[in-house]
Parts: sequence; C-alpha cells; structure tokens
Amino acid sequence: MIWSKRWIFAGVVASALALAVLALLQPAAAEAHPLGNFTINRYSRLDLYSDAVRILYILDMAEIPAFQEVPQIDTNGDGDFSQSENLTYLAPKSKEIAAHLGLTIDGSRYSLAVLSTTVGYPEGQAGLRTLRLTLVLDAPFSGSDAQLEYHDDNYTDRVGWKEVVVRPADGVELKGSSAPTNDVSSELTLPGRPYLEPA
Repeated sequence: MIWSKRWIFAGVVASALALAVLALLQPAAAEAHPLGNFTINRYSRLDLYSDAVRILYILDMAEIPAFQEVPQIDTNGDGDFSQSENLTYLAPKSKEIAAHLGLTIDGSRYSLAVLSTTVGYPEGQAGLRTLRLTLVLDAPFSGSDAQLEYHDDNYTDRVGWKEVVVRPADGVELKGSSAPTNDVSSELTLPGRPYLEPA
C-alpha cells in the first residue's frame, strides 16, 4: 500500500542576514564569493520522502579558508591532490560535518548516515583554489504526520552564506515550513555534484 507522509518543518537555525543576502543574489553574478574570499558558505537541501529524510549538503570554502585547509589534504606538500589524499581527507571530514548537523523528528534526535561525498577545487580569484565539499546524507524514518527540526552547526563562527531548502517528494505533503521550497542560490551558484535519488 502506498501512503503519504505529512511533514511539518518546524525550524531552521539560520542567520537572518544570510537569508537576506541570498534574496539579493542574482544568478548572473560575476563574483564567485560576493561576501569575500574569507567566507565559508553552507547549503542544505532536505528532501522529504515517505520513508526517509535525505540531505544534499554543500560546503563552499572561499580562497582563504581553502588555502588554510590545504595542508590537511595535500599531506605530501607537492601541490597536487591525489585520489588517495582526497579519500583520506574525506573520511574524517564527512563524519565531522555530519556530527554538526542536527536532525530532530518528533522530538527525537536522528543520526545522519553519509551516503556519498566528493571534493572539488574550483579556481578562485588570483589563481587561488577554492574548496567545495558535497555530501549526501540520509536518515531512514517510518511514520506519518511528523514534525522535523534541522540545524547546521558547522563553521558557525565564520562569515558566509547559508541556505536551507525543504522539498517534499511526490506523495508527501509539507504542511508548514519556516524554510522555503525554492532554491535561491542555485546550490551556492556552482554546479552541484550528482545527487542520488532513493532506489
């Protein structure tokens, strides 16, 4: 039997300033990081299914924080990022990011499993690299008429954009939400990584 889940998205911990800035973002903006090359920007898209909550999470580090992160990735100091170095970096980094994401459903805390993670180094200003992490996380859930709360405690001490989007899947009703269903930043203006839909 196919049934619909009705979700209420109860809350998002987000900066009003960041949301206001996102509202002003134009897709054709020429500058990659309009808030500056010191920023760490975060994007979350919560896809609500009848049996799970799936999160597409993007962490975008501008030139300066990316430069500071490089020694943790390029461990041999040769200026290249090998597949081995990337995987060695991603294993603990993805767990660290997931640990700082809070997902509560009907008052119970849910852990998020990391389904996939990638890292890229888009070219920034003055020939410097930026750093872009893309994670897909999942929390299986069964039930109906659920109330969900989500917050992102990664890099809360750093200036940057933050966008949270909630998107119900077919057959799922979103009864109310403090977060929009439309993506304003186009996943922080850079092309997203392949996103896995449930089988």
